[in-house]
Amino acid sequence: MPGISDPIHIGSLLLKNRFVVASTFSNNTMENHYVGPNLLNSYEREGKGGAALVIVQASFVHIQGRGNFRRRLGIHEDRCINGLEELSSVIKRGGARASIQLQHARFHSRGDQTPGGEAADFSTFAEEGILTAIEAFAQAAVRAQKAGFDAVEVHACHGSLVAQFFSPRINRRRDKWGENRLLFPLSVLRAVREAVGSDYPVIWRLSAEEGAEGGFTIKDTLTWIPHFEKNGASAIHVSSGSRSGLAARAEEVQPLYFPMGYLLKYARAIKEVTRLPVIAVGKILEPSLAEKAVEKGWADMVALSRAVIADPDFPRKTLAGKGAEIRKCIGCNYCYRRVAFEQLSIRCAVNPERGREVRYRPQHAVRKKRVMVIGGGPAGMEGALVAARRGHQVKLCERSDRLGGQVNLAANIPRLYTGNLSNLVKYQTAELKRLGVHIQLGVEVTADFVTRENPEAVIVATGARFFLPQLSGAESSRVAPLDEYLHGKSKPGARVVVLGGREGAEAAVSMAKEGRQVTLIHEGPEGEVGFPYYIHDRFRSHYLRKYLKDQGVKVIARAAAVEFLEEGLRVNIQGENELVIHADTILAALGRISCAELAETLRGRVDELYEAGDCVAPRSIVEAIDDGAYAGMEI
Repeated sequence: MPGISDPIHIGSLLLKNRFVVASTFSNNTMENHYVGPNLLNSYEREGKGGAALVIVQASFVHIQGRGNFRRRLGIHEDRCINGLEELSSVIKRGGARASIQLQHARFHSRGDQTPGGEAADFSTFAEEGILTAIEAFAQAAVRAQKAGFDAVEVHACHGSLVAQFFSPRINRRRDKWGENRLLFPLSVLRAVREAVGSDYPVIWRLSAEEGAEGGFTIKDTLTWIPHFEKNGASAIHVSSGSRSGLAARAEEVQPLYFPMGYLLKYARAIKEVTRLPVIAVGKILEPSLAEKAVEKGWADMVALSRAVIADPDFPRKTLAGKGAEIRKCIGCNYCYRRVAFEQLSIRCAVNPERGREVRYRPQHAVRKKRVMVIGGGPAGMEGALVAARRGHQVKLCERSDRLGGQVNLAANIPRLYTGNLSNLVKYQTAELKRLGVHIQLGVEVTADFVTRENPEAVIVATGARFFLPQLSGAESSRVAPLDEYLHGKSKPGARVVVLGGREGAEAAVSMAKEGRQVTLIHEGPEGEVGFPYYIHDRFRSHYLRKYLKDQGVKVIARAAAVEFLEEGLRVNIQGENELVIHADTILAALGRISCAELAETLRGRVDELYEAGDCVAPRSIVEAIDDGAYAGMEI
């Protein structure tokens, strides 16, 4: 069987290995939808990362297919060609081949529409508009050729216009475009093929399943594959999902709780019914999984999206046998949240350079300094890494017996998969050792300790701690902060109350799965329940709330603890009614308090002092990494 490093053809295009950088929307173009410096910097970086093919993000083929994103890339007019030619050039200069994805969004970007709303909108799409869209795909493909791209990819997935024609729940048209739901997709494919010629590679990216009730399934897709092969596709790129609700969108960008390689089952099935090369995608975060997918014949190529956002050199490091040096994605979907929900340019929780490749690239220090970092959580470790890369002599001190801080707790929720979070700690720990950072564990750093060490710069990253509410009865042995349960220091009884629907939701699910009767109390509205503090992801929160319901956790929102009692807890609901909840154990997950005392003590006693992470304010992994990187660059 072939391996990940073996060459392969897509039509007439020879690729040097089996790694593909998947098309990933970045919201990083110019406001006028043309190529700008930020986009060039990002793709130049990916072109150098070792992949054989880099597929540029979804680019709209017609102005009506732009969707509602402010900075979607355009390939809709000839004026786009100049910038796109520069884009293809920087990718190819790095050693990769360049492709670009062609998309018509139509109703794609209108949020979480109801099925009825989508169908009503879709039925109004006139014949003239349909024919215009088909021609727009063909003309966009010609522009891609003129701009120097080695291939094009047609976006027929994730609820965009082409995928909507597939859908029996959306395409309820009574004309020929509805009676034959393949007619529009195949018309697009044939038009593109005719426009670019017989030898030019055309990749067809589809959703294996729609992911919504009444939508198409893999059984439907398997019957369609021979038609794509017959009508001009050079390869099949297998994704899944649509924009019909959070569960369907999670199929596209699998959240933390989903297993690795979630979509490989679809690639394997499609590979059984086609002779075309099949590209697999979907939470492939481990080099070993990418290698296995090709070696086992599950797919011919592996496409990486979030994996190369976290580390653009993922392919190169894998091919060189340096998988241990990869900064692996943690599956948090911060990147997706920014571009899809917040209309902001792409960033990465664990890779501060992403989207800021020039500004955040570490530069060698003019003068090397002795640097002390206090705190071995993600903020402190990132600060130490960046400072060490710049040539400083770095010593990191951590009070506990291990590095990782609160990420260690979040990555080890019993009976709930959050293990991808540990990727960050493993990477940072290995890099610290590789860079020769002096690590001292089990040391309580005081101001006098710092004075004796006499560093030239100090980064304080002392984190935050969970706390108990100051209520009567808080001293009871049945009351404990959340981290005691996560550390295994307290064993909950049969009946448990968890205070805090954001920080405590995962623990509530965990204990319910262990067979306990669990009540979750949240002071705010129920819509806030299920957003863990360490990173916010709507998809994960959707599933977390589902798990709470499935496991029978009783959720009481707009309720505040009043008093800890011998028999349990007294709460006030909506400021009106009081209720006593019987419990053997009460876990407090009401937030965290910054451990800022040391920083305050050192202020004015250290020439160069930086603060990073939760000691500034209790926040997420994103701010911790960004704070640490910034401090490391400033020294």
